[in-house]
Amino acid sequence: MIERVIAAEGVMMDFWRERAFCPLGDGDLDVDAILRAIRDGGFTGWVVVEQDMLPRPDESVDRAARDQQRNREYLRVRGL
Repeated sequence: MIERVIAAEGVMMDFWRERAFCPLGDGDLDVDAILRAIRDGGFTGWVVVEQDMLPRPDESVDRAARDQQRNREYLRVRGL
């Protein structure tokens, strides 16, 4: 998905349209490996998680809230 936008020399809006910013665990990024590295490195500070999204006309306006709730559960299950 990201490669397609990059190849087309897309702008930020194209990344949102292609849903490049998905809930934790849904994308290509190995979030668990990143969380392990944070934990193994002894980090004890805050972790800020941001998920940009562009709602589509056919979607509920509650999608952003549901995605964030899901992200928080993803992190809670992993001890954060």
